[in-house]
Amino acid sequence: MELETPVALVIGANKGIGKAIARGLVMRGILVNLGARDVERGRQAAEELGAAGTVSFLSLDVLDEGSIAVAVQEIATRYGRLDILVNNAGISGQIKLPSEYTSADIRTVYATNVFAVVDVINAFLPLLQRSSAGRIVNVMGLSRRRRSVGWETSHGLFKLKDSFERVDRALCA
Repeated sequence: MELETPVALVIGANKGIGKAIARGLVMRGILVNLGARDVERGRQAAEELGAAGTVSFLSLDVLDEGSIAVAVQEIATRYGRLDILVNNAGISGQIKLPSEYTSADIRTVYATNVFAVVDVINAFLPLLQRSSAGRIVNVMGLSRRRRSVGWETSHGLFKLKDSFERVDRALCA
């Protein structure tokens, strides 16, 4: 399918920053696929943001490889490419004293905020490479970093996520 209108996928777009990003893209005439694991809130957000044809809901759980694969296939079938991938799915975990965290707590945060980012990029990369100007945007809120698993651990996580910006340039050039 030849389509001149840019196509975006905003993951974690059913509320907050992700929803605001999706709104901004819609206002610029971009076709937005709103990815969220919460089906009810995702559909509601898609309805709020745009008329039929400008925003589509896409059920997507970044911790589920099968869910990611289905989302890739859906985008490939609908558009044949992806121009903009916004990774906004993330969790801060429970807020507690650093001494109260277990490795399981930290593992869950890293699985969502780091490893899932890599999984999603790798899965969507072939569609991004079909774009004449494919872009990846990785979002992580400042408050999420500071309230997460302690500043030192989160600061290292931020540096890793910050480096994804450089990966974007290399992969989509």
